[in-house]
Amino acid sequence: MASSDSSSSTSTTASSSSTSTMASSSSSSSNSLLAPSSASVSASGSSSSTQSLSLHNYIDNEVLVPPKQIIDDKTNTLVKNPEFTTWHKVDQMLLSWIRAKLTQPVLGQVASLSTSREVWHSLEASFASQNQARVLQLRLQLQTIKKGSLTMTEYVDHVILLQ
Repeated sequence: MASSDSSSSTSTTASSSSTSTMASSSSSSSNSLLAPSSASVSASGSSSSTQSLSLHNYIDNEVLVPPKQIIDDKTNTLVKNPEFTTWHKVDQMLLSWIRAKLTQPVLGQVASLSTSREVWHSLEASFASQNQARVLQLRLQLQTIKKGSLTMTEYVDHVILLQ
């Protein structure tokens, strides 16, 4: 962390033109990586906000997994599909972001899964039932709570602290 802080202060003292140049080139390279291979978003003309908003498409099955290999028209042989390579890079980046936010016990549940889509759907299935049970529990508590001899402030505090 300290090395990051010292490099930040060094960058801050650098001239604004070189800093903006670095930001532009860094931003361009990440934009081309984040652009899905669909026709709706182009790597060169899209804003970064459009691209970042479209990352959910990798999880929602809107960005289909391209085949790993394709047939080269010239040589009629199987070659690596560049669209798959781009998809895989973005998917692995998303996967690392998701895993970075998980606690150790939850991470253990999804450690064997290899794509962001698999991890997301596994987490969704795992926590959806817990959420439904929690909603039912809170609803029951709200239906059975009584003010009794509590002051209004105490009663509202009690409702807010329902667990």
